Amino acid sequence: CFDRYWDEGSVRQISQYGRVESAVALGTVLSVELAVAAGEAAGYTNTAGTERLIRSLARKGVYCRPLGNVLYFMCSPFTPKEECDGLLEKLHEVMNLT
Repeated sequence: CFDRYWDEGSVRQISQYGRVESAVALGTVLSVELAVAAGEAAGYTNTAGTERLIRSLARKGVYCRPLGNVLYFMCSPFTPKEECDGLLEKLHEVMNLT
């Protein structure tokens, strides 16, 4: 039931961006782990890569929870798939621009 909320193909495309380490969807949660530069530590203290993405997404009306170099997106169990598709589309746009 992967496609109930998050489109598998879109999540796979997001995971293939050079700045993304991994993208995983499980139920109502989508996590996008950003790659860290050589010599930098991953984890809660590394927010440099997320700040610009968060601002760009917020300008498009998309809000996510950053924890270090990982962005978390959540929808409710009642969210129509079309809304999740729209969020993924905006994430693609921002990833292509930043």
